Formats: sequence, C-alpha cells, structure tokens
Amino acid sequence: ISSCSAAEGGAISMSSGNARVEGSTFTNCSADKGGAVNVRRGKARVEDSTFTSCSAEHGGAVYVQRGWREPGEVSLINS
Repeated sequence: ISSCSAAEGGAISMSSGNARVEGSTFTNCSADKGGAVNVRRGKARVEDSTFTSCSAEHGGAVYVQRGWREPGEVSLINS
C-alpha cells in the first residue's frame, strides 16, 4: 500500500472488531493519527510487514488510541 492518506490511519483505521495484516508493505502513508494504521477500539495483529516513510502528527506509522471503555490493542510481530 503506498501514498495513502487520511485523517486517522492512512491505510487502515479500526473502530471495533479484530483485524490481521500479514506480509504487507506500507510506504509513504500519512495521517493525523497513525500514518499507516490507526486503532481506536478492537485488536489488530500486524505480522511480517514493513513500514517505510510513514508519518503522522501522532504515532508515526501506527497509533493506538486510548478509549475510556475499550482501548485499542496492536500486536506488531516481525514488523
């Protein structure tokens, strides 16, 4: 995934549920929160993936928001 942008999570933005990303490359992604991935609530697992030149005001490549009821959770494995 390359040259993507959004307010929250340039490529992926989660507000609930579970997600698994495997063997992916994120390049030149940008956002205010989480240049490539933003998790507001729910759980994300990112495995064997690469983040290159991703930027954000908060979180660089990955941002996990602290919810008052159910905070987000991200597992980064070999990434």
